[in-house]
Amino acid sequence: MTPFSALDALNKLANATAIPATISASAQASPAAPAGRPLSRLPAFDEITLANAYIFDNSDRGKNFEWMWWRATFQVFTETTPFTPSHQNAAWEGNAVLRHPDVFSNVMEKYAYDNPTMLPADLWDAAYMPVLRQTASMPVNGEWPRLGQVQMDGSGTYYEFGSIALAQETTHSGFLLDLILPGGTITFQNFTILPKIPMKPIMRASHDPHRLWLNRKGRKAKS
Repeated sequence: MTPFSALDALNKLANATAIPATISASAQASPAAPAGRPLSRLPAFDEITLANAYIFDNSDRGKNFEWMWWRATFQVFTETTPFTPSHQNAAWEGNAVLRHPDVFSNVMEKYAYDNPTMLPADLWDAAYMPVLRQTASMPVNGEWPRLGQVQMDGSGTYYEFGSIALAQETTHSGFLLDLILPGGTITFQNFTILPKIPMKPIMRASHDPHRLWLNRKGRKAKS
């Protein structure tokens, strides 16, 4: 992997005050929804009670898919009583193409430059630069770390500006996936490895701190 070109952008902000990677909702601007797209239904961090994450590997699909070899998808829920998670009762579903950090930096910095009303400079500095600094200091382990801009599933594209996916492979904790949201971060770990089937995820994990997940027989299925 080549050195992070994101460091060039960091040098321009060398005199700026460092901002924590986890920011509160009040510290970030609220970007307008792209024209013709619905307002986001992504719940606030403190409203999310359970979340699922899936990792897709498209690396065997040829050069045309090189830009999206790795992809994460998410389901988040706001139920407060035990339930069986499904597409039907998800409060929000979305995804993120996981790119090398230098590619992510270049793509998103260009988007911010071309679309300042969508991704304003203060949001870039508050939400994106801390994650780029954090990632630039991580050791490279094979394909990881990678970063992705979170977007809502549905017709067209709606970016959840200020929400970022960070995937890394660590020596001690294995594969970790952070869903970095305004107000907090959900960390997925202890991934289950799945059989590799075309167009299907290769790994999955859940964040269920309140033990709300019920299996189909009505018993709690997650510890």
